[in-house]
This record gives sequence, C-alpha cells and structure tokens, in this order.
Amino acid sequence: MIATLLLWIVSGSAFGAYLARFANYVSTYGGLAGIMTALIFLYICSLAFILGGELNAAIARQRAFRDRQLGRQQQA
Repeated sequence: MIATLLLWIVSGSAFGAYLARFANYVSTYGGLAGIMTALIFLYICSLAFILGGELNAAIARQRAFRDRQLGRQQQA
C-alpha cells in the first residue's frame, strides 16, 4: 500500500517536472493538448497502481509461504 502511494507521488511529480521543462504539447496537439496530457498522466498513474498491486501480492505470497514453512517446522 505504501509502495503504491510512493510510486503515485513520484510518478506524478516526475511527469509534472517533465511537462514543465521539456514537453511542448500545445504546438503538436493544439487544443487537444490538455486531453493528451491528462491521458498520459492517467496511464502513468495506472501503471503505478498495477505495480503497487503486484508488489502487495508478492509480499502476501511470501508471507503465506513463510507462515507455511514455520508451521511445518513447528510440527516436526
């Protein structure tokens, strides 16, 4: 959960810095520049949420595996 939040904040800040310094979408897309920027930002945010979810699932699987191993050791 924390990793997802951190990825979201970092990716949002990095994309904002990129737009402020390098991007010139208005000359390319004209009036659609805001829509294109929003779509790219939403894509980056969705990527951060997917990666955070995958990380949470991997942590949950590792904890379950560790608990099963500890349970077997205590039974033996």
